[in-house]
Amino acid sequence: MDSLSKGLDTASRMLRRHASYTEAFHAAAQAASLPDVWSYRGLSVSRVLAVRLYVLSGWLVKTVSMTSSQKSRLAETRHLRNAYQSQSALVVATGPSAAQLNVGAAARMQVAGGQVFALNFYNECHFSDELVPNFYVLTDPRWFSQLDDDSRVQATWEYIRRHPSVTLVAPATVEVGPLYSGTKCIYVNTIGLDGWTRNTNPTRARGYVGLTAYTAMALAQFMGFEPIYLCGFDSDAFRGIVLDDDLQVGLAPHHAYREHAFARLLPIKSVDAALEFYARHFHDLQLFDLDRFVNLTPNSLLGSIRSGFIPDL
Repeated sequence: MDSLSKGLDTASRMLRRHASYTEAFHAAAQAASLPDVWSYRGLSVSRVLAVRLYVLSGWLVKTVSMTSSQKSRLAETRHLRNAYQSQSALVVATGPSAAQLNVGAAARMQVAGGQVFALNFYNECHFSDELVPNFYVLTDPRWFSQLDDDSRVQATWEYIRRHPSVTLVAPATVEVGPLYSGTKCIYVNTIGLDGWTRNTNPTRARGYVGLTAYTAMALAQFMGFEPIYLCGFDSDAFRGIVLDDDLQVGLAPHHAYREHAFARLLPIKSVDAALEFYARHFHDLQLFDLDRFVNLTPNSLLGSIRSGFIPDL
């Protein structure tokens, strides 16, 4: 318990110095001498306990750090529960298959009252100005911490500013006010408690792996949409796992848009640990009400979700 208290104190000090939640949590984990969860040790008791402790400690640090105003944001989001029953939605992730979206059918669905959810670098997809989303989901820390020195992040925010009809979806724990002007915003709880809960309600700690695409799925499900079409969910990023000259694990680019041809380093220490991490992407899909979803990419690896297409209205 003393080591956990030491970790929490470390995180609190870093947050007061305006460090990111990711930086604060990793410092807390180190101070608390938590087991390393980024190395693969097989399905042992120690492995399971290490992961559970890691997740629980992160949830505790972030939850106790939430302010009353941040909690009130989630209360506003709760009013959206089942607000869009019997309406269609399309969630566009950024896997390679998103480039083959039937944009015409999606646009006609939108005109008929359907809603489109976009995420991450959707603005770099070739059809982003032709199909302007209703909701733009940004949950990764980079969108709020790298605005001053990342031109791609700046371009994403500029896209949102240029389309005032877009509603931004952001973590309740970040301050987005200075980053946009006049943009509508709703907030979600992105604090992870995976392995401890099966929750997909976006106003509470999530039970699924922290993918922005899954947060968009959770929000669409929470808001009552049905059917919910999925596009760009190739779920095969693990095929791009590489090792650099120093044997560090990286991930090669694998998206619907052009990008630099270098691999992004992962905080994972071995290929087997990386594959175990990606296995969770498939496992955690079972937490959703999959009967409400339709996969528009039949050759993707989402075998647990029925394939289909958007009716040409």
